[in-house]
Amino acid sequence: MALFEINKQVNVCGCRQLPMLSALLQGRANFTFTEMRSRNHMSLYTHVLGLVDLLQPRIFELQYSAAFESLLHAYFDLLLVCFAVVFAEHNLR
Repeated sequence: MALFEINKQVNVCGCRQLPMLSALLQGRANFTFTEMRSRNHMSLYTHVLGLVDLLQPRIFELQYSAAFESLLHAYFDLLLVCFAVVFAEHNLR
């Protein structure tokens, strides 16, 4: 029962940090893909995704929806950067 209470508190504290995490990720989407890899920003995205996975049951609550939505926008901006590199390498347009 004590482990359940600790997990519950960790989820609440983690969900409160979602706006900060999304702000951290949004500024990194302006780099090129090479800069992101060389400065290890891709590992930051991976670690934040792991945190979101841990917060999964609570992250979909209404009070965290705006922060979660901005976090998703940061990930989609990352995908746009990655796809731009793939399209440029293969001359697809």
